[in-house]
Amino acid sequence: MNSCALYVTFQPNIADLKESIATVRDQVGLIIIVDNSDKKDAQDQVKSLAEEKVLILSQMKNIGIASALNKGCREAAERGFDWILTLDQDSHPQKGMVKAYDEFISKHPDEKIGAVGPLFTFSSRDRVEVSDSYEKVADLITSGCYVSVEAFNNVGGFRDDLFIDSVDTEFSWHLRKNGYSLFRLNNVLLEHNLGHNAYHIKVFGKRIMTITNHNYLRCYYIARNSRVVGRDYSKVFPQDGVPYLRKAYKKAFMVLFFEKDKIRKLKAVRAGMADAKKEKLGVCKRTF
Repeated sequence: MNSCALYVTFQPNIADLKESIATVRDQVGLIIIVDNSDKKDAQDQVKSLAEEKVLILSQMKNIGIASALNKGCREAAERGFDWILTLDQDSHPQKGMVKAYDEFISKHPDEKIGAVGPLFTFSSRDRVEVSDSYEKVADLITSGCYVSVEAFNNVGGFRDDLFIDSVDTEFSWHLRKNGYSLFRLNNVLLEHNLGHNAYHIKVFGKRIMTITNHNYLRCYYIARNSRVVGRDYSKVFPQDGVPYLRKAYKKAFMVLFFEKDKIRKLKAVRAGMADAKKEKLGVCKRTF
């Protein structure tokens, strides 16, 4: 397949990003980095990665994950690529990832594939059963996702007004609404970093909940966008959209019982839900 890789960065850990790029570099024809960093030091560090096979699109400010993904995907489309491997700056892809995706796609020519994704682990210590099986799934997260450029163009890309959070879920459901299928390959593993403050709650060794400790602004976007996306797709995919509407309440529960800065975060969740009802989207301009 004719493919490229796309990173969206924001004040990245350059050492981690370089390591990720080194793993992906020989798997694709080009690496595109759309940099949302709004600090000059971070911008300069990302620009220093530019070379023949690494293209930097510096935005000089945070334009949001959705807009950045759209810019990168459109750049890839203009350069004639057919598939795009989207990656977070702090995820750790494996060697042979693109080859595994390409082989799967080649073996399923009758499927209308919108995207394929990996099996996730949140730590190198996690026990994950890798196999040659695959599953048709309801949605895929951005990191490690192998997106069809044709599908991207046909559905109009990612939803800019969400800015961040629920962007990948909405894109996945938009693909499915337009007849595309999404697959998870259980022989492709991606270690995904949840952040330094995240942790799992386990009972008898089984993970029952992940506490992400997002800051108050992320709490706002999580609450607002989950309500918007859940509402928009609850009639199309009720088995997915209706439960997604409850994500804001789940976030409030986690903040109340497990996280710090409770008052400000709960205010942010409440404001997010209120703005969802009013369809007040885009960049959050509230103060908490």
